[in-house]
Amino acid sequence: MKKDFLRTGRQWIDFKESHWNAILKAFEIVTQNPTLVSLFENDVARTDGELTMPLKEMKESYGAVMAIYPTLPLLAHVPELVERYQEKGIPEEILRDTLSDIPLWIENAERRTGEIALLEYGWLSRYVRMELFRRGRLEFAISENGLEDFAVK
Repeated sequence: MKKDFLRTGRQWIDFKESHWNAILKAFEIVTQNPTLVSLFENDVARTDGELTMPLKEMKESYGAVMAIYPTLPLLAHVPELVERYQEKGIPEEILRDTLSDIPLWIENAERRTGEIALLEYGWLSRYVRMELFRRGRLEFAISENGLEDFAVK
């Protein structure tokens, strides 16, 4: 399993070093287990906001570090997102702002649970579907019916 997407993700997203190390450890665990490689590939292929294996079960089966696992399928889509944003003429700053939300949710989970985790996978998977965008502090979601809502953090 190639890890090129990790390098691209790291170029676009500014993770705290401890969070990045946990992501790399989870990736290492995945790559060493054929079952997890298959789960990962399935999670990358599906963009419905659900994970093949519930996070609780993932942690129980493969260790607490796997609480960060949902970051991996999101990062796998970063190279594709870069291309899609370019094709649609969406400025790079919007992609950077949008992806900058991922570390914020990791920090939020760490404050709430004490572990390095990503608990908002369903919400954040909307980035992959290009339904959710961020510009500065403004988040907006677009559906087939147009603009859904605005939220200022």
